[in-house]
Amino acid sequence: KGARLKIADDAARANWGGLWHIPTYYQIVELLASTKSEWTRLNGVPGRLFTSIKDKTKSIFIPAGGDVVKGTILDTESYGFIWSSTLNKEHSAYAKYLMMWYGSAFIGDDIRSSGLSVRAVIG
Repeated sequence: KGARLKIADDAARANWGGLWHIPTYYQIVELLASTKSEWTRLNGVPGRLFTSIKDKTKSIFIPAGGDVVKGTILDTESYGFIWSSTLNKEHSAYAKYLMMWYGSAFIGDDIRSSGLSVRAVIG
């Protein structure tokens, strides 16, 4: 789908070190393909709970962090976005992301200067 961020540009690696990194496009595709998800609240925080289709005891909750537009945080109750480390093939100023809301979750593409959340993964 495109090149990956340089390690020096990976916010997860910079903040957590070790093998932590921003998930790739393919890791997000795998998440969507291997889980069922639902919009819910966990400890009062809205977001999407992704539960493994194979092992219902395994899940990950991604909070609705909204996005930042012109310095203002918006939509924290209704949308969640997390960056992937995969850049757009034609325009490296853009990258893939996971968008979640109460109705669904899907992969999109946005300019990298947009204020979206980062969810660190390891391995």
